[in-house]
Amino acid sequence: QSVLAYAGLVASALLVMLPSLGAGFLQDDWTFLAVARHLQDPTAFYFADQSMVIYHRPHGMLSWWILVRAFGLHAPSHYVAQILLHAACAFALFLLLSRLSFHRVLAWASALVFAVHPATVSAASWLSDRFDLMATLGVLLALAVAAGPRPSRPMALVSLALASFLAAGSKETGLLAGPMVALLTLTRVDLRCRDRVCMVIAATVPALLWAISRTVLLGTEIGQVAESSLLGDFLKGSSHWLGWLPTAMALDLGRTGAAAAALVVCLAL
Repeated sequence: QSVLAYAGLVASALLVMLPSLGAGFLQDDWTFLAVARHLQDPTAFYFADQSMVIYHRPHGMLSWWILVRAFGLHAPSHYVAQILLHAACAFALFLLLSRLSFHRVLAWASALVFAVHPATVSAASWLSDRFDLMATLGVLLALAVAAGPRPSRPMALVSLALASFLAAGSKETGLLAGPMVALLTLTRVDLRCRDRVCMVIAATVPALLWAISRTVLLGTEIGQVAESSLLGDFLKGSSHWLGWLPTAMALDLGRTGAAAAALVVCLAL
């Protein structure tokens, strides 16, 4: 059932994002391509300060390095990888909602909306937004593990830590994985206090260690080019995001006819 659920989400995302397969590279894509092509040692993404040239988001840059080595400058292959990553985010949302006691049909329908909604499709359609997709995937997977059965068992804690590390190393907003997991543990009456503590530690420590190492490496929380604090940028970005949320969530049929049609067809099927 899980394989079929993911396959359905992949098909839906592909249907909506099919035009992107005919697109090329755009704007920031060229910078990331150039860095990925000329850098021989990908560990430099993790241990060298490159914030004056590119973002210090090593997981995302590593994905560029791998895809360039695999597909070169063949843009359609990069977009296929982007579509699969977007569908993985939708599937992680399906897992999360299923484990939060949503009916599986309702959980899949919600994930389908996520897969075809213009607010998410627009981000997934630009290759340079891969950082956002990877951070989203990490956060959703961390929450899905925390919402699952026996989340304090060793393998679950390892999965939680890995998901948190994926989120934090993909984009700065991924640092929210730990606090969100902590909030989720408070809603679970079936957990003991020790279980909650273990889960919060597993989700928070990797991100905290990542933030410390980032600060040591770059000299500031967000890089040498920064002139403000991490907290200030977080508050400013949150305010900007909330201000644009109504516009992003509005269903403008003039621009989202394909998404609406895909949603209707898939729900009918």
